[in-house]
Amino acid sequence: MMVGTSLVTHVAAAADAAAVATPDGRADEADRPLAFDIPAQPLASALDAYSVAAHRDVLYNGQLAVGRRSAAVRGRFAPEAALRLLLEGTGLAPRYVAADAFVLVESELPPAPANAAAADVVYRYYGRIQASLKQAFCASRRLMPDTHHVAVGFRIGPSGAVFKAELLGSTGDRALDDEIGGTVRSLVIGAPPPPGFAQPVILVLEPPSQNAMRDCNEIGRTSAGAAP
Repeated sequence: MMVGTSLVTHVAAAADAAAVATPDGRADEADRPLAFDIPAQPLASALDAYSVAAHRDVLYNGQLAVGRRSAAVRGRFAPEAALRLLLEGTGLAPRYVAADAFVLVESELPPAPANAAAADVVYRYYGRIQASLKQAFCASRRLMPDTHHVAVGFRIGPSGAVFKAELLGSTGDRALDDEIGGTVRSLVIGAPPPPGFAQPVILVLEPPSQNAMRDCNEIGRTSAGAAP
């Protein structure tokens, strides 16, 4: 689900058809065969090559790639078919969080449940999540200008507090990763998840747009005006 021009550009409950673009739901153009020439190699470098060739973002915990090798992919394939070939024998599988982005998970994990809540209820709750994230990230002068493309996953408890937060990838900066993880783990959404809301929630964070920075400045001025 696209959520506007804020820091958070994709918010999805994993595998939820109402909130995430699945392979069957992507536009025909996205499934057009492309040329691939990726030899068998360490999985991390193979995924980099796939990302460039397929024009898709690959997000994963780096530990998943350690000790794993890809299969070779040579020829013209739809991106999804090429990815299946690449991952053959690795024990990993993709979960799509947008039409052009996915996270890698261990394939033996059970599929994430779909949302059973009404669509309008789900969208309103996503709005709460986005507002909480925006406020938390705007409060950090480092996170707003420096956040890079990275995915996080988490669950929300009955109190509305986030728990079991984990980065599904890395910005390349360990200190920044730690700060993003700590910020997400400290989130309080302000209301419990509605009945039937699918979890975990997966967020894809991107560098903020100019609109997002203006939003943060407005939040800062509002907060300052409310201070005694």
